[in-house]
Amino acid sequence: MFDAAARKSRIAAFEGEIDFDATRHQIVRMRGQFVQTPGPRGRRPLLGRMPGIIAVAYVEFVNAEVGGQYWLPSFQRSEFQATFAPLGSQRSVFRLVSRFADLDVDGHTGFGDSASVDSAGTLGERLPYRRRLSYAPADSIGRYRGWMKPLGVATANVSASDFDDLAPDAWRMDGPPRLELAPTKLEEVFRFNRVEGMYTGFAGGERFRDAAPGLTAHVFGGWAWSERTLRGSGSLQYHRGGWTTTIRGERTLASTNDFTPPLEGGSEGFGALFGGIDDQDYIDRRVAAVDLTRNFAPRHDALVTVEAGFSGDRSEVARLGRSVLGVGRFRLNRGSVDGNYWRGAATFELHPGVTGMFLEPGLGLVASHEMARGQLNWQRSELTLAARHSIGDLVIAGRAQGGIVLGRSLPSQALFELGGENALPGYDYKQFAGDRAAAGGMLASYTFPVLRRPLRLIRSLIIPGLSPGMAAGVQSGWTEASTDAARAAIRGLSPTGTSSCGALIPCLGPVSTPTNGMRATVDARLTFFAGLLGFGVARPVDRAAPWRFAFRVGQEY
Repeated sequence: MFDAAARKSRIAAFEGEIDFDATRHQIVRMRGQFVQTPGPRGRRPLLGRMPGIIAVAYVEFVNAEVGGQYWLPSFQRSEFQATFAPLGSQRSVFRLVSRFADLDVDGHTGFGDSASVDSAGTLGERLPYRRRLSYAPADSIGRYRGWMKPLGVATANVSASDFDDLAPDAWRMDGPPRLELAPTKLEEVFRFNRVEGMYTGFAGGERFRDAAPGLTAHVFGGWAWSERTLRGSGSLQYHRGGWTTTIRGERTLASTNDFTPPLEGGSEGFGALFGGIDDQDYIDRRVAAVDLTRNFAPRHDALVTVEAGFSGDRSEVARLGRSVLGVGRFRLNRGSVDGNYWRGAATFELHPGVTGMFLEPGLGLVASHEMARGQLNWQRSELTLAARHSIGDLVIAGRAQGGIVLGRSLPSQALFELGGENALPGYDYKQFAGDRAAAGGMLASYTFPVLRRPLRLIRSLIIPGLSPGMAAGVQSGWTEASTDAARAAIRGLSPTGTSSCGALIPCLGPVSTPTNGMRATVDARLTFFAGLLGFGVARPVDRAAPWRFAFRVGQEY
């Protein structure tokens, strides 16, 4: 019996499909989402009333017949997806997947048939009903260590798009055209760095949906207050089947960092804004290009992208010496070479969930090659291999990267640079450079079985658990300047008009040199939030050197 009576308070309910065994009065399968009624005053929950926030809780429960009598759990999936417009269109996903097997039924429990109900009143009488919200304390499942699959494997074959048929209108690919005044990522409307200073802007787009299926337009633009410069981008994207075509034109502040780890702090620049840490170098780049991407396999386990277009690079300088809070001291921006050029590039990516931001277990690969012709000329090839494996609470990860740059006259921004938190944390920031480079390392991290549970501050505000742990790793790197052109390009890395080392402190010689052999470092850290933050020490092992403080935001591999 379904209770359709109006209630004086909001209630949570299930909306979706339920397959029901009418003979045994048991649920066979249910798939849908949880919703909350607005109540008699028509007011939605506080989270639903906040502008720019969309949050949905999806479930899929599948039962299996056991012993010809019972429908018992076989597969359960609970998934919570949310977007917050100022942070971009990417969804945050919290997913729980459980699979059950080898169930034994005890037929002598003393309980009656689960379908029978002992009612003290007649059918017309309303039974008292009270709803109480409770939060389960930690129990034996929190200490259980006998999981059959490593962390991440159980969720590897599912995707957030599995529930697109139930998605709210803002996430759906069909429907009338939809105008959205929101960025695809935060840096389109806000960022801070030592070149631009504060950047603020606007962003918007049109998803044509049924009017032109697969077609999307997006534009953003803004003002860099210290640089006094306009920057922005406009793009038109068409997606059909496994193919995605993008036409774009933009003026952007591009980073010249190499071998960037996944989940490294993005271009929003909160470290620069509050801590005076801006471990990137920049060039002013204008681009007009066409991209074509082919997705293979149902979960896009392989991607091929080709790009062709016209670009122009202009050197930049640091315009700020400190953060807005007066903390830290910014480096000078490294030198680059101005010029216009035609550029073509191709990239192959295998298992991007391993090599990219999702840090899934398994093996992954990225191979790329680019060619530039015009006032600037070079060819550059890169290869990245990544592997991750979990043994209980222990995670072992490895990453190997290598690259080569070819050309008779190389622009400084095309070189490879190593050193600092980006690679070789025991050495100075970008201490090494060359036209040939390789870097690799292994990391072992362990998360302590304490303080993992999310913390409920108030009724509806829950923050992640502290999840403390420890990590230790070893990294090695090598660079070589194989030609006179490469050595000249290294000299060109010195900031414009100065012989500074890049930390506002004059020094002699170039800001970077080849490694002159293989270099290696070790580091040890205390980690928090499952490795998202790390504090520790690092030092070189190929020579005598003191330990130095090491800090990381984002996963190391």
